[in-house]
Amino acid sequence: GPGPILKRIQPRAQGRAFRINKRTSNITIILKEREA
Repeated sequence: GPGPILKRIQPRAQGRAFRINKRTSNITIILKEREA
């Protein structure tokens, strides 16, 4: 799950991490839609 990744994110890199997180979420949503 995304828990461990979120723990490693530092406030300083929040902007970049947010972008990566959005990308990962998109992939997860696509995979879930394919499975459905």
